[in-house]
This record gives sequence, C-alpha cells and structure tokens, in this order.
Amino acid sequence: HSCLHSFADIRNAHVRFDFCFLCCCLDYVYAIITICCELNRNFTVRILIFLYEVLSLASDSLDCISPSNVLSVSHLGILSEVMDFCRVPESKKPDVLRCIGEKNLHELSGVFAGIGDDKADIIRFLVRLSGKTSECLPQIKEKLTGVVSERTLDDFISVMQSLSGRENIKIDFSVIGDIHYYNGFVFKGFVEGIPSGILSGGQYDSLMKEMARSSGAVGFAVYLDTLEQFFGVREEYDIDTLLLYEDGTMLSCIAAEAGKIKKSGASVLSVSAIPDGVRYRNIIRVTKDGEINGQNA
Repeated sequence: HSCLHSFADIRNAHVRFDFCFLCCCLDYVYAIITICCELNRNFTVRILIFLYEVLSLASDSLDCISPSNVLSVSHLGILSEVMDFCRVPESKKPDVLRCIGEKNLHELSGVFAGIGDDKADIIRFLVRLSGKTSECLPQIKEKLTGVVSERTLDDFISVMQSLSGRENIKIDFSVIGDIHYYNGFVFKGFVEGIPSGILSGGQYDSLMKEMARSSGAVGFAVYLDTLEQFFGVREEYDIDTLLLYEDGTMLSCIAAEAGKIKKSGASVLSVSAIPDGVRYRNIIRVTKDGEINGQNA
C-alpha cells in the first residue's frame, strides 16, 4: 500500500475524482491548494501521490526563490500517536506540542513526570531529531515501530523516501502548525537571509470533513510580504553619478554632460547643491565656465 501512483496511473484507472489547483494572491499571500476528492469506491487512490507532488512543488518553489533554502517536514499524526502511546494527559498535550516546536527539553521534563523514562525517551528523540531524509528515516523506523500505527509510519516513510533525492528537504518534528487545522504532514520553508518561514503548508483533511466533503486536502502558501525582505534589499547607491554644477552654469553645458553620463548607461542627478540623504557612487563638478572636474566610473 506504500506504492506511489503517478497521475497517469490514476487517470488510466478511470477513477472519478476532482483535482483542484488554485492560485490566488490575497493580502500578500500566494496560496497554492491541491485537493483530491470523491474517489471511486472500487479503486482506492490514497493521497500519498498528492502529498508527494505538493511537497515537490514546495521544494521547487523554494529553489526558484533562493538556492540556499530548506523545507522542513513533520507529521502531526505521528506526534499525536506518540503522545497517546506515552499517555500524555489531554490537558498537557498543547504544552507538549509547544515544547516540541520550541525544542525545549528543559520544560518538557516537567511533563515527563509519571510517564516513565522509556516513554519520555521517545518524545526526546522526536525533539532532537533533525536532518536529511536518508539519515532520519532508519532512526524513525527503529524507534517508532510499535509506537505509532503501521499505516501512519508506512505513509510517512513512503512519501519521504520518494523525496530523498531532494537535498533541500529535511525531517524536523519541531514543525508543528495549527493542530486544529492541520493533520498528517506539515511543512515549512526557509531561505537564507530571512529568519522566519516564507512558506508553510500541510494536510487539512479534517477541515474538509467539517465542510461535509469526503476528501483529503493538502496545500501550501508562500508569504510575499515576508519575501519583500529578501527581494527588497536596498541598493548601495541611490544614483550612479551626482552632477554638481555652479550657479550661473549654462544649461547647454549641464545637459551635454548629463547626456554623456546617461549614454554610458549610468544614472545621473543634476543639482546645484548636494541633497541630504542621497547616496551616490561618483560626483562630477561643472563650473560656470564649463570646466569639468571628476570622472564617471
């Protein structure tokens, strides 16, 4: 059951399904949503292929933004089942998830009282685990077999193995998301130079159930307002050349020199006094007698 089907396989099986790929730009958020629904009862096409495709698309999106990027992937189903196995009280689960998200082992020690060291070690393992798929999956399989359900574990391993060739994808269970909104896979994308995530997404099957839809859903959003910090880096100079002329300089002389500068491909600002706050690469002075001092780089 862990085999991933291609889109061609799904279409050739004559399965009735709706596949929605929505792109919108609202409030500086570019959202990409993929939905698979209304599957034929005679052929079970699981959402694994869509998880693979959306995670691949998220990875590609980060590559388009910056070559230095990371897509961190987690699984709320695994975290939830681990907490159930460790018999974490319902009242303490939100605090446990918060501590996992913060990688706060010190605060977690207060929750571990009464659950046993062996069970506490499982949660500590998830907090500490972070790295490439090829490195983490063997550890996950060894540590979580018998702790979480076979289907949950197999689905996670199947999708992540299929993505193991992507160098920017890593496993990190500190990626939590909103547990009331997401279930299953959750992920967050980062690029060098921006301290916060610029991409986030995951599965939200439970939301579809609330909408009375017999479907699974997975998607992500790229935050354009955050990306402005990345692409909106201020230039080192406001202008290439400041053309400073004396009072009484003939207009034809100023225009001729400015024309030469523009023809070279540089930007120019002609002024009689240096303005406050303007950053310039070069300065050329023109006297009222037409004498030129300085050189455009």
